[in-house]
Amino acid sequence: MQISAPLVGFVTAATVLESGATVATGGWERGIVEFEVAVALGADVGPEASEDEAAAAVSGVAPAIELANIDMQLGPEAVADIVAGNIFHE
Repeated sequence: MQISAPLVGFVTAATVLESGATVATGGWERGIVEFEVAVALGADVGPEASEDEAAAAVSGVAPAIELANIDMQLGPEAVADIVAGNIFHE
């Protein structure tokens, strides 16, 4: 995407699938699989939190697989829209 830093989204319990679940992707424009690192927070972290406060809130780290439907143009000019859409998370 020609960007200089990673984009960060979030996952809620509403879209986490159990092991062995199936996903219908027939209507997707461009489905992709991404291998991710999931970080679980044991406490809320506000926007003014220090790096130490954020690190202290981490309660676990695990591997994750993300299925994403890339349904918009990619590139530096689309970054604001991509972040606003929570990085293609459905």
